[in-house]
Amino acid sequence: DATRQPEQVRAFRDTWKLGIHSYLAYLRDRLVADRELLTETGSAFVQIGAENVHLVRCVMDEVFGSENFISLITVQKTGQKSSKTVDAVSDYLLWFAKNQEVVRYRQIFLRQDFSPITHSDYRSLELQDGTRRPMTSEERLGRIAIPNNARPYQSVSLHSQDRTDNTEIPVHINGMPYKCPPNRHWSNDPHVIEKAGKIGLVEVQGNTPRRVTFFDHTPGVSRSASLSRSARNKERSARSR
Repeated sequence: DATRQPEQVRAFRDTWKLGIHSYLAYLRDRLVADRELLTETGSAFVQIGAENVHLVRCVMDEVFGSENFISLITVQKTGQKSSKTVDAVSDYLLWFAKNQEVVRYRQIFLRQDFSPITHSDYRSLELQDGTRRPMTSEERLGRIAIPNNARPYQSVSLHSQDRTDNTEIPVHINGMPYKCPPNRHWSNDPHVIEKAGKIGLVEVQGNTPRRVTFFDHTPGVSRSASLSRSARNKERSARSR
């Protein structure tokens, strides 16, 4: 029925005059229609308060299948104290996929500011003039700032254990050939390593080529992980007061 009924105007409410069963019946009909309209990679979201989130979850389990449940996302709506006990300061966003096997999802990342203590794997710098050097102990401990426009980076071994077909193939970096040590193999295709070397993403330490990863090439921290870390920091701050 596509006519505009009075209950459609107040569809966002958690409670109804005729009781929660009428709201759940209303919601189920529309979720069934939504499921049919979704592509196989699509998702459905329902925002609901704490009072009825468990009931709506049951309806969505029935319509979409519990195997297609993705996540229960907490949405903060207020931070003010208004109850004698614990305040209901959040709503909840129920996320179901039509088909979890092919659901479309794009992770959100937040750019991080470099901290030599937090990002301790990045122990080298590429300076503005293109030269590279290890960080000093004072820079790694955060006692002095790294130079302006310097790019922190880490270098990772290009060798792996065991032997494979590419073990005996030399890799040429800056015109010099390098072979794997005994009982190890290249962790990447030797031709790909050579191409990376031509654009400065491989450096030689001693007699060993190593992959270079710049801090500003990393995607950052995922949005959910960042929020969780922020919440833990707030909790620690509150406990210390």
